[in-house]
Amino acid sequence: MAFTQAGALNTTALVVPDLYVQVVPPQTLVLNGVPTNLVGVVGTAAWGPVNQAAVVGTMQDYARLYGAIQARKFDMGTQVAVCVQQGASAFRCVRVTDGTDTAANYAFFYVGGAYAMLLTARYTGSLGNQVGLQFVQRGMGDGGWWWRCRVRWRRCSTWRRGRLLRFGRGWWRR
Repeated sequence: MAFTQAGALNTTALVVPDLYVQVVPPQTLVLNGVPTNLVGVVGTAAWGPVNQAAVVGTMQDYARLYGAIQARKFDMGTQVAVCVQQGASAFRCVRVTDGTDTAANYAFFYVGGAYAMLLTARYTGSLGNQVGLQFVQRGMGDGGWWWRCRVRWRRCSTWRRGRLLRFGRGWWRR
């Protein structure tokens, strides 16, 4: 039995029967790179969508979607922060809860023994308690006063959203 590299043995000139093994190198010389920095994280957070995967690339993205890092055993932000320090930059985060947290509510316009309007935070969690609301009277128009309603988080220095509402005969209209 003889072992040779492929192409080193002239098999047409062989006259003696025997076993000849030719070592053939692999055809692909370069291995394609596979990204290894995609991290899946499941945990708790102060805010954000529940049971839905969200794409996060930096700690700023995480803070915008889920709030600040919490001192909790299963805090998702702590896991993301450690991975960012190791160089990871692509996360799929899923916030989970035990079902006991509720969305923040703000009732206003107390009329006739009941609240005429109730605002509810988009997500459950304690960060919803920091949402502020401001009405600014803009002037008189046809059929009533124009108001600007601005909603913001107290942790932000500026008001983020603005919509014009008109208070006329009856109820609020856009």
